[in-house]
Amino acid sequence: MSSTAPAPLLSNAPTNTTSRLRVKPVLLLLCTLVAFLVSDPWFAVLEDEANIVTLAREPAGKTIAAFINGTGQHEHPPVSDLLLHLWLPIGGAAPWAIRLPSVVFYLAGLLLFAAVARKLAGDSAYMPLLWLGCLWPFGFHFGRLIGWYSWCFFLVGLITLCYLRYLEEPGWRNWTALVVPSLLLVYSNYYGWIILGCLGFDMLRRTPTRETVRVLALTFAVLVTAYTPMLAAAVHVARRDVPSFYHRGIVAAYHLYTWFVSEAVAPWFWALSIPASIAIGVCGVTLVMLLPRKHLYFLVYGIVLFGGLAAVGAVTTKRMLFISGWILVPLAIATTVQRRPHLRRALIGSLAFIAAVGWYGILDRTLYASTHFVEPWSSVADTAAATLQTGGLVVTNSPSFRFYAQYSLQRAGIVPASSLPGAVQHDRIQNVEDWSPSRAWGENNVLFITGVNTSVLHLTKSSEEALLSHCTLVSTARMVPDSGHAFKASMFKGKIPYRVSLQRFNCSGAL
Repeated sequence: MSSTAPAPLLSNAPTNTTSRLRVKPVLLLLCTLVAFLVSDPWFAVLEDEANIVTLAREPAGKTIAAFINGTGQHEHPPVSDLLLHLWLPIGGAAPWAIRLPSVVFYLAGLLLFAAVARKLAGDSAYMPLLWLGCLWPFGFHFGRLIGWYSWCFFLVGLITLCYLRYLEEPGWRNWTALVVPSLLLVYSNYYGWIILGCLGFDMLRRTPTRETVRVLALTFAVLVTAYTPMLAAAVHVARRDVPSFYHRGIVAAYHLYTWFVSEAVAPWFWALSIPASIAIGVCGVTLVMLLPRKHLYFLVYGIVLFGGLAAVGAVTTKRMLFISGWILVPLAIATTVQRRPHLRRALIGSLAFIAAVGWYGILDRTLYASTHFVEPWSSVADTAAATLQTGGLVVTNSPSFRFYAQYSLQRAGIVPASSLPGAVQHDRIQNVEDWSPSRAWGENNVLFITGVNTSVLHLTKSSEEALLSHCTLVSTARMVPDSGHAFKASMFKGKIPYRVSLQRFNCSGAL
């Protein structure tokens, strides 16, 4: 591999290492870390998080075997699960402690992308990227989630920085520093290959030589060979239904909106969403007009990533974070461009307005598009604990409930204290996936707890119908009304008007 550096491809702007440049980001990130930790009780543990934590308690060998056998688990490869498996005994069972590594990876990822922005455009782009990431409502939600989200965001930042360093100084050392995190990425995210494909194209665009082709061929061969144990699991995950083109378009537009504003303000709250959408459009136009051509490429790659995921029906809020860095970098650079100051002011003003709308929704807590962040599973779990104390039976479809039930049952002295979090194990808490409704016959106090768990819609419905037809409905409590139910139900099946439901039955006379 050649060690001859190519002609300068990156910014010639000076980069300094003054104490001011070091102290400011440290203070900003420390304040952001405190904000994440203090606010964590505001945000419920989501179904995905609960499932990830529960399986992370299993032996590492069992996780690895699932992928070697070709079935896999969740919708992502195993590296992040193995890291969580190592962390759980260290971090303890508190939700904030389980989420701490994710927050650290998110903030570390911001540092890496800030370094990328500085390498591309000089020192002036460094702090703007950190401010964007720390004040970003979407990042404030998804940067804390347990699992692969922040880890992959961090890896993409590391890979991008290592790639730019390799461009400056090709050689085996920098090549290895690029390949190792690339392998970690594809072992953490099935769509990580799109990231690497964009970087391969970028290298060919910058230096279209035979040496570049040889380096890319070698890199591809090494990565594919090392990825061989994952191929069967990747194919298994790829076999899924693809939504219609119309639905893919609606979903893509929604996720573009939430990437800027977050889920804290739903699009159907028009008084806020319409001005925010206009501001998003202004951001897009001014961003393209402000960026010098040499800095447009990562914006294009970010759009390609988003468009590719949307085209195959795989764009979701949980997948938006790992592709976000390549949008944040151009945004940060554009805010530092001195030409066309009126456009620069329009861009900064639009970003500030969008952030203000998102943060208003976070503080208000009643405008969420998807209310899974504010579902009251802790209080629901306390209700279930009281039911168990009186000899009742609990049936549920919600992983989030079962996660919080462990804490409630421990406080009530029903189950022993545990240093590991995850779904509670109790013979009188039944999952709709593995119970028979006849299990409830003869019980005089059955609490049926449901959330929006789309993976078991049919089983949830059949269990509810069996209880309604054989037992006496004593009481019903509906919680967290979905403000967008009518809008969602017009386009998607299986939508319900309430996110959480508690139905109490008396099945003592059931046959």
